Amino acid sequence: MKSYSIFLWLILYVLIPRMSSSAERPELDVGVPPPSVGTFYDPATIVPPGLKRIGPKEHRDLFRFEKDDDKMVQIPGGLFWMGSDSGFPDERPRRKVLVDSFFIDKYEVTNRQFFAAGMKPAKSYGSRFESPRLPVVGVTWHQSEVYCKKMGKRLPAEAEWEKAAKGFGSQKFPWGNDWNPGFANDSSLGPMPIGSFDKGKSPFGVHDMAGNVWEWVSDVYDRKKEEAGHNSPRVMRGGAWGFHALYLRSSYRRMELPEFQGRRVGFRCAKDAP
Repeated sequence: MKSYSIFLWLILYVLIPRMSSSAERPELDVGVPPPSVGTFYDPATIVPPGLKRIGPKEHRDLFRFEKDDDKMVQIPGGLFWMGSDSGFPDERPRRKVLVDSFFIDKYEVTNRQFFAAGMKPAKSYGSRFESPRLPVVGVTWHQSEVYCKKMGKRLPAEAEWEKAAKGFGSQKFPWGNDWNPGFANDSSLGPMPIGSFDKGKSPFGVHDMAGNVWEWVSDVYDRKKEEAGHNSPRVMRGGAWGFHALYLRSSYRRMELPEFQGRRVGFRCAKDAP
């Protein structure tokens, strides 16, 4: 009889409460399939890799739509210093380059923009990388080009990208010559929502030109080749999260095949000024 009472006590006061409490606290499912075109996960439950877990209200604020998310910045024409004599061989020589006036996206293209255009990245890295205001990743050079054309834009030329990043000067980073980890996302945690580092914007007000995600540009990597084949290696700029500051310099050039994609690879668009 005593053993029966103990057994009944275990059921009523230990097992049942534990079962109900676990049912009331569902764990975050980070393995759910990617969203369909035009739909996104509730920002209250999906935490991007680059952020710590915070309250639902603060989290929603980070993912709300801002009116200037789609804004472009006009870059004035004129000469600027391109390249670096102290960088890698493919950055040399430091020389003056003439660039006509053009427009460039103020921010990197986001998941919201990319999915809304009826497109999906070549590879999905899960819902944690697909929140609306995170830069879209997993896109190839060809996909980036197609998206920009659908928007009536184009990929920026390499010289245009570098001028938008450093202005008319020749500083190493968009904000100056000294590295500051508070001005760009080089964290190993992952991408951050666009515009998270206001102090790191370029002299023209372009955001995230250092860190966050690599950005495709239109140029082929080998400048000596007069004609670019469909699969010629292309250039990426700006560095990304998880990379040393050496690779986040405005003059650094990275080469990849146009079909390359990764969780650190995104882009932004440009267009000619009237």
